[in-house]
Amino acid sequence: MYRASSVGDQPACGNGQNSFPQFVGLLYRSATRNSGHRVMARQFFRGRPFRNTHENRAFDRLCHAVELYTQNTDDVRVIGNVEYDSGQIDALVLKSHAITIVDFKDWGGVITIGPNLPWVNQDGLKVKGGSYANPFMQICAYRAELASDLETAKWPGQDYSHISGFVLFLQNTEFQMYPHDPFSRETGHWFSAGDWDGGIQHICHLSSPKLDLSVAQLDELVSLLGVKTYIPQPEGRLVPARDL
Repeated sequence: MYRASSVGDQPACGNGQNSFPQFVGLLYRSATRNSGHRVMARQFFRGRPFRNTHENRAFDRLCHAVELYTQNTDDVRVIGNVEYDSGQIDALVLKSHAITIVDFKDWGGVITIGPNLPWVNQDGLKVKGGSYANPFMQICAYRAELASDLETAKWPGQDYSHISGFVLFLQNTEFQMYPHDPFSRETGHWFSAGDWDGGIQHICHLSSPKLDLSVAQLDELVSLLGVKTYIPQPEGRLVPARDL
């Protein structure tokens, strides 16, 4: 679980020419049962509690969103606060055809991004990526270490270069790229960023035919990560003190 490695044939960090995708989703509700009449399971797990309030709240909110946007369309496992040598993965969303690393950022406004340079807001403040230069490099490290773990499971037919990474901004955000530090086309196949309104649905709908995990394999991965069952806290309306 603690040996970083490269991920498949795709470059971990690229710098070719490609526009960075913005995401706007549509409300999606599935039928209560699929054609095989088997109710799909959505299960939630967590390591230790998060250190920051916004991370605890964001993880609960992510769990509720997955419950909404994947209703009986797939077996889903959502795992929070996975500890690695490379850092703390805020959340993993596991489906039969998707493995997605999610990193929460409690930022908003206009964020300038690129694969190699620091991410900054409109005031020039840096959006940290843990111990890495930016959130993209942070996701690269997590992705490589997770792929290394999965390789040890020796599940046939899986292409772990299709592990996805998503930086989820918890406030309303607009993105602009450094003109001289664009993301490569290859990176755009697996890496994205967005705020809650569009990003959360994008995360729930990610899918790749290069990943095909059975329910047993999803559960084996949960066991491999050593996390415990988690019950998300109910969503409620918070009233700022100034409005009381």
